[in-house]
This record gives sequence, structure tokens and C-alpha cells, in this order.
Amino acid sequence: MAALALISCSCLALRVAVEVQRNLEASPSRAARAFIDYTWSGGGIPGVLAIAQPADEQGCRRRLVLPLGFEEVLFEGDGSQSEQPTCRYRVTERLGLLSGEMLPGSHSASVEFGAPPAGGGGSSLRWSVEFDVIQRQALWQRVTEATISLAADSLEHYLSAPLLYERRLILPSPPLRTSSPTPMPSPSPQTALDAWLECVWARGEGLPLPPPLHLERRADGRVIERMVLPPGLREKVVSMQEAPEENAAGAGGGDTRSGAACLDYRVLNPGWLTYPVHAHRGTVRFRRDAEADALEMRWIVAVRPYRGCGPLVKAFTSLIIGALTDAYCTKHCEKYGGAVNERLAGGEGSASSGGLGAGLGARWSVFNARRDGGARAELVRRMDRPAGPRPVQFD
Repeated sequence: MAALALISCSCLALRVAVEVQRNLEASPSRAARAFIDYTWSGGGIPGVLAIAQPADEQGCRRRLVLPLGFEEVLFEGDGSQSEQPTCRYRVTERLGLLSGEMLPGSHSASVEFGAPPAGGGGSSLRWSVEFDVIQRQALWQRVTEATISLAADSLEHYLSAPLLYERRLILPSPPLRTSSPTPMPSPSPQTALDAWLECVWARGEGLPLPPPLHLERRADGRVIERMVLPPGLREKVVSMQEAPEENAAGAGGGDTRSGAACLDYRVLNPGWLTYPVHAHRGTVRFRRDAEADALEMRWIVAVRPYRGCGPLVKAFTSLIIGALTDAYCTKHCEKYGGAVNERLAGGEGSASSGGLGAGLGARWSVFNARRDGGARAELVRRMDRPAGPRPVQFD
């Protein structure tokens, strides 16, 4: 009887077929890996939760999709071997809305990554889904088109060029004071970075918020992981390069103030309720500016915002970094005197500034691999890959 019922349903089957195409700003292999790491893991469709399940007997990835209530298995493709990889998956269990309407074994889907049309950069995406239902074919056609299109749009945005925020300013050397027999020494890059870690990182001065919670310290006592409340944002220093020790001058006769000190940090828990970005990486560097006889501070942040969240992320990031930089520069000028000059982020000219908000030395741009080299390109690479042992090296 069961076989007869299945044959009867097959005769009445209505086909749902959807194909979505997109052009992506990534190579085919990287796009395929992003599909596995991001889309297959549940990214891209708000309100849909993908719960990883134990692999099947063949070692294929499985997931439970809620609230739709069906199980899918990814049985082909990991995106790492082929020049034009293809990922294939199918529905194996119908536990929810589709349980009484999709014919068993009728579902198949493929996600193909190939060269873009006209030989341009990046890759092309073709996402095809087919299955049979016994009723409401028009409804399931529209639902499938909407969900696959939304997931493809989110993957396209996930792989889009990141945004870069850069801020550069000059911290002056202490002015000569005739009343003092011994002038105050100019701070070294390492001294400036240590002060930044204490003022900005550990205390969060300049923000109308409680001091950050300290979650992890180095052996020397410096805070490397913190949580900002609200919104519960966790950030961690992932690498640090210290300037030469001051006793190096005594040993070798060099300038103790030369060299550079820098660090890299990243957001550990980006999300809708903390910081709506797919990925984040920041770097801060202090170096001696010989021409100005002063310190240059350079702060760069690379982010890839969620779809539709670019303006919010830009405004929030500019506001926070502006407030933190204001507080740090105020502390510096109180201790060493002088006035801060804020350089244009493009490296052209400078602007004198007393209070530093999102001033003239700050710039937002879209990362361009052909135009942006040096520290910007390295920062973007590290945003998408595991951290290296050393911070970003500036040009």
C-alpha cells in the first residue's frame, strides 16, 4: 500500500525549480570555502538556524535547518581542490513544513563556482534547487526563490570588498622649557603604545561607558582581552611588536626613540547585538617621525559589514575611535605639552586639531587590491585568515 501511495503521489507531483546566479568578488575556490564556512553554517538568512549534526556514514556534513524543520546533507565538494568547484546537497529528512508536501528523494541542489563572464576577476555563482511537491507548488516556488536569493545575496556581500577606516595624527615632542634645567624626554614609540594600552584599551577613556572588563592579561600584566559593556563586545590583542629596548642605545649608541611599536586586535564576537560585521581587524602603530621630530600614530580598521549595515558600522566605528583618540591625545598633551596635528589619512597635508573627533585625519574607503598595498592589504589578508605571529608591517 505504501508503494502504491508513493506511485500515486509521483503521478501528481508538481516540480519546483529555482536557479540563482551572482558574480562574486572572490576566486572560485575561496567562494566555495565561504559557502561551506558561512552559508552552510547558517549565515545569510535572518531567523534561520542551521544546527550541525554528526557526519553520516560516508563522512558527509549534515545540518538541521530550523524552523523549517528538515535535515540536509552536503555530499560533494569542499571547495579546495577544483578550479571550478561544485557543492551538492539534498534534503534527507522532512520533519516540519515540508514533511507532508515534498516527495521523498526528490530534492537535489547544486552550487557551482566558475569563472566570471567576459574573463573578469572574481567568480560566478550558479545555485540550482529542484524538488517535487504534491500541492501548493506556486507557494513553494516563491518561498524557495526568496530564500535562495537572500542566501546568495548574503554570500555575495560576505565576499565583497571590505571597508577601511584609517586615522593618522602627529603627537608632538615636549616643547623646550627655559625654566627647566633638564628638558622632559620625548616619549618613545613603545612608551606611547604602553600609554595607549592603558588609556584606550584597559580603561576605555573617552567613552560614556563603564570601564571594560579585563578578561585576559599577559605575563607582564598588560590587558590583551577585554569586554565592552554594553553591548558585550569582546576584543583581543592578537599580536604585538615592541620597539627596541631603551637600553639598546646604551649598548650600541643608537637613538632610543627610533623604531616602531604596534599591535593587531580583532573583535571576537561580531553579531547583530554587538557589532554587525562578518569580519574585523584593527592595527595601531606608533613610530618616530624624523621630519616633525614627533610621534606618528596610525590606526587602521578593516571591516566587512552585514548587508545593509555599512552606514551604521561606519558611523559607530568613527564615533568610537574618535572619542578614544580624543581622550588619548588629551592625556598626551597634558603630560608633554604641545598641540596635536592630524594628518590626512591619504598622507597629504595636515590639520591642527585641539579636540579630535572624526576629524580631517580620518578617512573611509573601499579596499581596492590594485590601489591599496602595504599595511592596508596585509590587514585585509589577516582579517580573512588566522593571525600571524607579528602585527601588520607598515609601509
